[in-house]
Amino acid sequence: MFGIIMLHRVLCRASVPLLNADYVETAISRVDKVAMMNSTGLVATFFVISGFLEAWLLMKHNAKHRRFSVAVLVQQFANRYLRLLPALAVALAIETQWLQYMGSGPFWGQTADKVMRDCQQYWWTHFLFINNYVAQGSTVSL
Repeated sequence: MFGIIMLHRVLCRASVPLLNADYVETAISRVDKVAMMNSTGLVATFFVISGFLEAWLLMKHNAKHRRFSVAVLVQQFANRYLRLLPALAVALAIETQWLQYMGSGPFWGQTADKVMRDCQQYWWTHFLFINNYVAQGSTVSL
């Protein structure tokens, strides 16, 4: 989880112009910085681990009751949705209401305003988990 958070931090910094290009060029030769810059596979790994854990819980239930139940599968999805919903609601509240107060600088308006507008327009797609299909091209940072 730490790697995923750090990856998003690094990607946020990559969207603004550089003042010190020498730092980036020397960072590429350091092992710890290379691992940070090339950690995009961590998100996919996180999803794979999560999927395996969900499948393991379903298989554990099937082994105990000796049958497959669609109701158990629906219950697993509902439990997962309810677990994710509070954190998602807080993140959306921050993005739609408080993001404008969380930074400043010459490029803050260019990045934060667009993210905030997109998030205010497409917030509902995140609650239904259809944001990748409905809001294609928007820059909501969740």
